[in-house]
Amino acid sequence: MSGTELKQRLAAILAADERAAVAALDAAGAIFRTQIESNQGRVIDMAGDSALAVFETATGAVSTAQFDRPLAQARRPSVIWSSRTPPSW
Repeated sequence: MSGTELKQRLAAILAADERAAVAALDAAGAIFRTQIESNQGRVIDMAGDSALAVFETATGAVSTAQFDRPLAQARRPSVIWSSRTPPSW
């Protein structure tokens, strides 16, 4: 395999990983937005896998925060880095 072919193959792998990461973040964002709004909250901004929101009540904020806890524990970097070895953090 030539150097050019290798570079093209690596670029294709990275592009696939990027698409998977963006899709995962979009799906998580939709879930977060739904949960925030169902607890009388309003999304101010979203960046990556974080959200800034305001809530009408403290109960709504706490309910939303508790909803995220099982999701955070279940997250796996291998979902994003599906075609190569996950980083060893």
